[in-house]
Amino acid sequence: MTSNRIVKDTRNSVSLVSANAQGAGRTAAKRICVLVLGTHRSGTSAITRVLSIAGARLPATLMGAATGNDLGHWESDALVQLHDRVLDDLDSAWHDWRALDLNRIPAKQRGDIKDEITGILQAEYAEAPLFVVKDPRICRFAPLFLDGLDSISVAPRVILTIRNPLEVCESLERRDQMPRSEAALLWLRHVLDAEAATRTCPRAIVSYNQFLADWRGTFEALTAKIGIDWPYGIEDIAPQVDQFLSPKHRHHTRSTEQVILDPLLRDWIAETYEALLVLERNPGSDTALNDLDRIRAVFNQAAPILHCLREDVRAASTAETRDLRAALSESREEREELRSRVSERDGEVSALKMSLSAAESKAEQLAASLVEKDELRAALSGSQEEREELRSHLSERDGEVSALKTTLVEAKREAEQLAAGLAEKDAETDELRAVLSETQEERERLQASLTARAEESAGSKAELAEAEERWRALEEAFA
Repeated sequence: MTSNRIVKDTRNSVSLVSANAQGAGRTAAKRICVLVLGTHRSGTSAITRVLSIAGARLPATLMGAATGNDLGHWESDALVQLHDRVLDDLDSAWHDWRALDLNRIPAKQRGDIKDEITGILQAEYAEAPLFVVKDPRICRFAPLFLDGLDSISVAPRVILTIRNPLEVCESLERRDQMPRSEAALLWLRHVLDAEAATRTCPRAIVSYNQFLADWRGTFEALTAKIGIDWPYGIEDIAPQVDQFLSPKHRHHTRSTEQVILDPLLRDWIAETYEALLVLERNPGSDTALNDLDRIRAVFNQAAPILHCLREDVRAASTAETRDLRAALSESREEREELRSRVSERDGEVSALKMSLSAAESKAEQLAASLVEKDELRAALSGSQEEREELRSHLSERDGEVSALKTTLVEAKREAEQLAAGLAEKDAETDELRAVLSETQEERERLQASLTARAEESAGSKAELAEAEERWRALEEAFA
């Protein structure tokens, strides 16, 4: 198959060199729009960001990050608002899986929509030679968007992103609380309509799982299929892309076999997914294209019936919900009344608890008083016994005192007698003291005389000793 070849000139513009067999039906143009399509939660944001790193211009007004898409949506906020309004005008919404019959749109309304699309594209991208547009809503009305690009001489290059439908269902259920059945039909509508609308465009079908597993190989393959020479090569963008495509941002991983075995997905969903995987490897597979046409036709026929059934179920569910809400309201009123009663009872219980606490305090005081009384009684009993014992001792002491009194009387009588005898003795003592005094004086006179005589005796002894010495000396002289 011959591929389109886009090259850069020296002024950094992009030009179409040769026609692609897939895109032969559209007019060649100098400017190129890489249109990233796919169901919500299919990895379109990640692929769009990688293409922008490779050099495709992003819109001037980007949507910010949000819950479930922390790294940003990488799509035009103005275009998203327009697309929501277009779907609303067509009695649809982003989460609607019914087919849009674009042929029933009046020509004037169709022209107005196309003009609004092109006006926003000019405002968001100016004259950028290579830019990327991404919004899953475009899958629902891709022919209108492609007509708008053609009207301003911009050549489309389509990247149809497919992700395991089971992963998409789980992601939508987590982010939007969407039932799995609704999410599965939403996935089916987006991929079927986008695939059918872009068959005549240069395109690449890209598996999100394969893109994450080997972004370099996938990037080279899609580049060859859509025929673009990017401003930056793989080696230029590799560090930034490797950092951006972190596995931690992927929260759901399922295999193809799990899709086939899932009772909800095993028919239309599983067959469509397998056919798209075939087209990723072999874009010209007639079998896969025929399978998609067959499934889309059956789905389009069944969709109104399925929608009516869903609405009937919703109506029944709404009625049941209304009844449940009424019952819930009554239950809440009853609950509030019960709460009021419980609150009153709580007050009574609180008062009773306080009374009980006071009673318990009094009981404790009485118990303490009884203990004290028992102790006093025991002490009184002991005191009475001690008193009787003291009385006995007192009686004994009284006898002793009486005897002592008698003894005392006798002792006084004896004392008086002794006192009289003592007086006599005192007189005798005085006389003796006088005699003693005289005797002492006499002794002193004798002592003095004795001392004088002793001194005289001592002098005589000295004279005698001296005479004896002289005598011996004489004896020695005459010897």
